[in-house]
Amino acid sequence: RVVLTSAVSKSYGPALGGIVVAMATGTIFLLLVTYIYVNRTVLRPLTVLIDGAERVAGGDFSRKIPEGTAYDEMATLLRTFNAMMDRMEQYQRELQDEIRKSQQKITQTERSLFHAQRLTTTGTLAAGIAHEINNPLGGMMNAARRLSEGSLDADRQKQYVGLITDGL
Repeated sequence: RVVLTSAVSKSYGPALGGIVVAMATGTIFLLLVTYIYVNRTVLRPLTVLIDGAERVAGGDFSRKIPEGTAYDEMATLLRTFNAMMDRMEQYQRELQDEIRKSQQKITQTERSLFHAQRLTTTGTLAAGIAHEINNPLGGMMNAARRLSEGSLDADRQKQYVGLITDGL
């Protein structure tokens, strides 16, 4: 038996070494091809997607993510992300338009309020002036009415004429 094992190992030894080398080379080649494939189909698109998400988080919706021509899950994810960016950019524009319109309404309302306050102040001033004029006029009208009746004595007539003259 010992002689037979030694003879077998001498005849198959180089072949087994070649098989081990071939398997190691094949494994390395397979790993390299797998890495290249995974890098192109998963890792690069994920990196691009992460960069795009960071830009969107910063408020930049202008640059789209390159989608490529593939029709796998990653390409679908990238197309969906770009569509989301388009919608978010549209919503942002609409929101900015609404903010601008609201600011214009606020400015117009402030102007109207300022105008109303001026009118109120003017009305208050006019009412004060009318009051200051009406009080003396009322007294002068009463004095003139009493004078026109002719029933006052001369001293009272002079006093009422004096009141009218002072009031005027």
